Amino acid sequence: MNIILRQSFALMGDIRSTDKDLEKMEQEQGFFVLPSLKLHFSLVNGDENLLLATGRLTSTNTLGKIKDILVTPGQTRKGYGTRIITGMENCARDHGIERIKATTQSNRASKLFEHCGYEPVLKIPLGVTLESHEDFEGGPQYEITFLKELKL
Repeated sequence: MNIILRQSFALMGDIRSTDKDLEKMEQEQGFFVLPSLKLHFSLVNGDENLLLATGRLTSTNTLGKIKDILVTPGQTRKGYGTRIITGMENCARDHGIERIKATTQSNRASKLFEHCGYEPVLKIPLGVTLESHEDFEGGPQYEITFLKELKL
């Protein structure tokens, strides 16, 4: 199977811009530009053009945020979520991002982030029970924020 990690991005400003660079951009353009990065990742089976997993990474300055990690039904537990996150981390390093955070309410995603070396830094009870969804396993639910320091 030929697995390909694709990425598309929009870059506004330079992630490594200094405060002086930002002030100069503000003066030249007439508005403040906060350096930001928006990346979309797709992991596909190139032989069949089948989407296996997808996710987004955004950042402001040196903090990245993982959003919307999704693995195609029937393709779970094959390492595709880990491969997407690893691709995001590598790209983040290339753009000078020092830390990445992720927030989830999913038990599966929590296990994935922990597997990838993310540390839980905040756990907020939601006060609801979602017994009907296999991902939530019943019981009190939490929103958990994870953080990982990247080695540049």
